[in-house]
Amino acid sequence: MAEGVNEIKSYVGKKELVIGYNRVLKNLKLNKLKKVFLASNAPEDFVKELEYYSKIANIPLEKLNLNNEELGIICKKQFLVSTVGILKEKEDSK
Repeated sequence: MAEGVNEIKSYVGKKELVIGYNRVLKNLKLNKLKKVFLASNAPEDFVKELEYYSKIANIPLEKLNLNNEELGIICKKQFLVSTVGILKEKEDSK
């Protein structure tokens, strides 16, 4: 869990960090993510759909031991964050 938090912190403020269920799901369907993180209290329908698409795309999905309020704080947002994704580097999509 701690390495997931550190990984998210290393991307805070960078364009590679995708915040929010809709944006993460869209990029997941387009196979543009290298990893997905979920808050411990993410809605069950979010969890099921993201698990499904991450399995299809073979992208790791990590469930954090943080609730959506704590994840929002880590992402330096003043709102709840249940889903975060990290975009693949540009050179990966040749």
